[in-house]
Amino acid sequence: MAIKFNHTGFEHALELIKVGEVEYGKKWNWEAHKANRNDTVRFLDTHDINEYAQWFLAENTEIDRNNKDRYLFPYGDLQIVHRNGIQAALEQAQKENNKEVVDAARKLLDIIDKEHNTQEH
Repeated sequence: MAIKFNHTGFEHALELIKVGEVEYGKKWNWEAHKANRNDTVRFLDTHDINEYAQWFLAENTEIDRNNKDRYLFPYGDLQIVHRNGIQAALEQAQKENNKEVVDAARKLLDIIDKEHNTQEH
Protein backbone atom coordinates (compact mmCIF):
# COMPACT_ATOMS: atom_id res chain seq x y z
CA MET A 1 0.00 0.00 0.00
CA ALA A 2 1.46 3.35 -1.06
CA ILE A 3 0.11 5.94 1.37
CA LYS A 4 0.80 9.57 0.52
CA PHE A 5 0.07 12.64 2.63
CA ASN A 6 -2.76 14.71 1.14
CA HIS A 7 -1.61 18.36 1.23
CA THR A 8 -4.89 19.50 -0.33
CA GLY A 9 -6.88 17.87 2.47
CA PHE A 10 -4.66 19.46 5.10
CA GLU A 11 -5.02 22.92 3.52
CA HIS A 12 -8.79 22.47 3.27
CA ALA A 13 -8.95 21.62 6.97
CA LEU A 14 -6.88 24.72 7.80
CA GLU A 15 -9.23 26.95 5.80
CA LEU A 16 -12.32 25.50 7.46
CA ILE A 17 -10.78 25.91 10.90
CA LYS A 18 -9.83 29.51 10.07
CA VAL A 19 -13.47 30.39 9.29
CA GLY A 20 -14.81 28.52 12.33
CA GLU A 21 -16.28 25.49 10.58
CA VAL A 22 -15.30 23.21 13.49
CA GLU A 23 -17.13 20.93 15.89
CA TYR A 24 -15.06 21.19 19.08
CA GLY A 25 -16.72 18.32 20.92
CA LYS A 26 -14.37 16.95 23.52
CA LYS A 27 -16.37 13.72 23.92
CA TRP A 28 -15.14 10.80 21.90
CA ASN A 29 -17.99 10.22 19.48
CA TRP A 30 -16.38 10.16 16.04
CA GLU A 31 -18.37 7.10 14.92
CA ALA A 32 -21.58 9.09 15.36
CA HIS A 33 -20.24 12.07 13.40
CA LYS A 34 -18.20 10.70 10.53
CA ALA A 35 -19.76 10.43 7.10
CA ASN A 36 -21.45 7.10 6.48
CA ARG A 37 -22.05 5.39 3.15
CA ASN A 38 -25.29 7.32 2.47
CA ASP A 39 -23.62 10.65 3.31
CA THR A 40 -20.80 9.81 0.92
CA VAL A 41 -23.17 8.86 -1.91
CA ARG A 42 -25.18 12.09 -1.44
CA PHE A 43 -21.98 14.15 -1.38
CA LEU A 44 -20.63 12.53 -4.55
CA ASP A 45 -23.98 13.12 -6.30
CA THR A 46 -23.39 16.87 -6.05
CA HIS A 47 -19.57 17.16 -5.81
CA ASP A 48 -16.66 15.76 -7.76
CA ILE A 49 -14.04 13.35 -6.44
CA ASN A 50 -11.52 16.17 -5.98
CA GLU A 51 -13.88 17.91 -3.55
CA TYR A 52 -14.38 14.60 -1.75
CA ALA A 53 -10.62 14.06 -1.52
CA GLN A 54 -10.25 17.35 0.37
CA TRP A 55 -11.84 15.73 3.44
CA PHE A 56 -8.94 13.31 3.99
CA LEU A 57 -5.36 13.61 5.22
CA ALA A 58 -3.92 10.82 3.06
CA GLU A 59 -4.50 8.74 -0.03
CA ASN A 60 -3.52 5.31 -1.25
CA THR A 61 -1.87 5.98 -4.59
CA GLU A 62 -2.29 2.35 -5.66
CA ILE A 63 -6.07 2.86 -5.91
CA ASP A 64 -7.58 4.77 -8.83
CA ARG A 65 -7.99 8.52 -8.21
CA ASN A 66 -11.74 8.30 -8.96
CA ASN A 67 -12.35 5.57 -6.38
CA LYS A 68 -13.54 6.90 -3.01
CA ASP A 69 -11.64 4.10 -1.24
CA ARG A 70 -8.39 5.80 -2.25
CA TYR A 71 -8.85 8.46 0.45
CA LEU A 72 -7.82 7.78 4.06
CA PHE A 73 -7.86 9.47 7.46
CA PRO A 74 -11.08 11.52 7.28
CA TYR A 75 -11.24 14.55 9.57
CA GLY A 76 -14.76 15.83 8.97
CA ASP A 77 -18.29 14.85 8.08
CA LEU A 78 -18.11 16.34 4.54
CA GLN A 79 -19.53 19.61 5.93
CA ILE A 80 -17.35 20.70 8.85
CA VAL A 81 -14.16 19.67 10.62
CA HIS A 82 -14.60 17.55 13.75
CA ARG A 83 -11.96 17.72 16.45
CA ASN A 84 -12.65 14.10 17.33
CA GLY A 85 -12.22 13.18 13.63
CA ILE A 86 -8.74 14.67 13.65
CA GLN A 87 -8.04 12.85 16.91
CA ALA A 88 -9.16 9.57 15.30
CA ALA A 89 -6.93 10.25 12.27
CA LEU A 90 -4.00 10.94 14.61
CA GLU A 91 -4.48 7.71 16.53
CA GLN A 92 -4.85 5.61 13.37
CA ALA A 93 -1.79 7.26 11.80
CA GLN A 94 0.21 6.51 14.96
CA LYS A 95 -0.78 2.83 14.71
CA GLU A 96 0.30 2.78 11.08
CA ASN A 97 3.51 4.75 11.73
CA ASN A 98 2.50 7.47 9.25
CA LYS A 99 4.62 10.36 10.50
CA GLU A 100 3.31 12.95 8.03
CA VAL A 101 -0.32 12.37 8.98
CA VAL A 102 0.58 12.27 12.69
CA ASP A 103 2.38 15.61 12.39
CA ALA A 104 -0.44 17.17 10.35
CA ALA A 105 -3.13 15.98 12.75
CA ARG A 106 -1.18 17.31 15.74
CA LYS A 107 -0.85 20.71 14.02
CA LEU A 108 -4.58 20.82 13.30
CA LEU A 109 -5.43 19.85 16.89
CA ASP A 110 -3.09 22.54 18.25
CA ILE A 111 -4.72 25.18 16.05
CA ILE A 112 -8.24 24.07 17.01
CA ASP A 113 -7.42 23.97 20.72
CA LYS A 114 -5.75 27.41 20.65
CA GLU A 115 -8.68 28.89 18.72
CA HIS A 116 -11.24 27.28 21.02
CA ASN A 117 -9.44 28.47 24.16
CA THR A 118 -9.25 32.00 22.71
CA GLN A 119 -13.01 32.00 22.05
CA GLU A 120 -13.78 30.86 25.61
CA HIS A 121 -11.96 33.84 27.15
